[in-house]
Amino acid sequence: MNRVSLINRLPPFLQNKEEYIQAFKAKDVQFILLWEKINECFKNLYLYELTEYGIKRWEKIMKITPKASDTLDDRRFRIINRYLTNVPYTYRKLEQILNTICGKDGYKLELDYLNYILKVKLELSAKKQIEEVEGMLRRIIPANLVLEVSILYNQHSTVSRFTHEQLKSMTHKTIREEVLN
Repeated sequence: MNRVSLINRLPPFLQNKEEYIQAFKAKDVQFILLWEKINECFKNLYLYELTEYGIKRWEKIMKITPKASDTLDDRRFRIINRYLTNVPYTYRKLEQILNTICGKDGYKLELDYLNYILKVKLELSAKKQIEEVEGMLRRIIPANLVLEVSILYNQHSTVSRFTHEQLKSMTHKTIREEVLN
């Protein structure tokens, strides 16, 4: 946000008068606070930019109780997730929802039509959000489908770019279940 000084709005011959300079300095502080509040209001119009105040309001509207360990991003994710699940379910719509909340490459989706099984595998980066994604899926998929939600663990192709020396300090569980950079 660009800081606008009110003194610059005066005609040039009044800008160097001490009484105007002091009066407008006091008003500048108030205008900065006003601009910040207006900016916060605009941010709260969009789910992806919600501030803490906006998140609290949406949680109250949606009857969501945040966990003590939740970050603002976790809480925002939960709100977006709940908001997106209020649409009719189709396979394509499910793909769009998962693209939005997990990213285009953040999941794998398989539907076994013969056995009525829907398998969703989430990338490791969405590991903290698996519970919320599973809850969302249970709310929108048909009741006759069996739902299997799991994590896409690191594969050999991911781990093979590291040397044994680099991997030596990690446990097998860390190598399998954590995002490796």
